[in-house]
Amino acid sequence: MTGASPVAWGWYSSTVTTALRQRSIRTLAWLGDAEFECDVRRRIALRGDYPTGRLDRVRAAVTKAETQAEMLSAIESELTDDETAVVRRARNLRTTRAARSVAAYRAATALEALVAFWCTGEAAPSRRLADVLGPVIERAIDEELARPEPKRG
Repeated sequence: MTGASPVAWGWYSSTVTTALRQRSIRTLAWLGDAEFECDVRRRIALRGDYPTGRLDRVRAAVTKAETQAEMLSAIESELTDDETAVVRRARNLRTTRAARSVAAYRAATALEALVAFWCTGEAAPSRRLADVLGPVIERAIDEELARPEPKRG
């Protein structure tokens, strides 16, 4: 599935989305984390019916920090100046959380803040998510679905 993003913010007024966009970068990343996961889940579900264990493994692989960091790296050259500023601010957030990879965690936080920035935009808010990040998410899902299922023994 390519094209339109499954994310839908149409019921929010522009006042609400503007207020959300003005929140701290940490709050944007928190919101973007939820939006990103919902988008990934919808994209996976649109692929067909799979056992829920497989759905969860694919979702976990696509939404983990290391994969999100790779996604951000793949799209950075396509970002506008405003989007790059959001990414820079989010990547520079200090964290007290122990992460497997601090660099990957910071890049994932930046991607999540960017997703929220896109979803709280004025016109066609999720268009950038669909156009810029959508194909990258689709490739990650393709790769995970192509992996053989672990054998149960």
